[in-house]
Amino acid sequence: MVKVLALMLVALPGVVNAQTSAERIVEIRVHGNHTTPDQDILTIAGLDVGEVPTPERLAAAEAKLRDSHRFETIEVRKRYESISDPRRF
Repeated sequence: MVKVLALMLVALPGVVNAQTSAERIVEIRVHGNHTTPDQDILTIAGLDVGEVPTPERLAAAEAKLRDSHRFETIEVRKRYESISDPRRF
């Protein structure tokens, strides 16, 4: 059995302070997993709702999941909350 994990991060722009804005994780979805509880996956990845999904942070989460040796294939993807509503990025 091939164990494939896709961790989907739903990002939405948010205001960090009056002068800068940054995307924030608003939801994390686990796909393709059948044997490891979702909460265990999120704990291993070390990602939380509200964080900024920087490329370095996402790469680190993917590396942690890979280093757990629980999955043969891992994909951490960032998706925006809405394609059709430009106000929601």
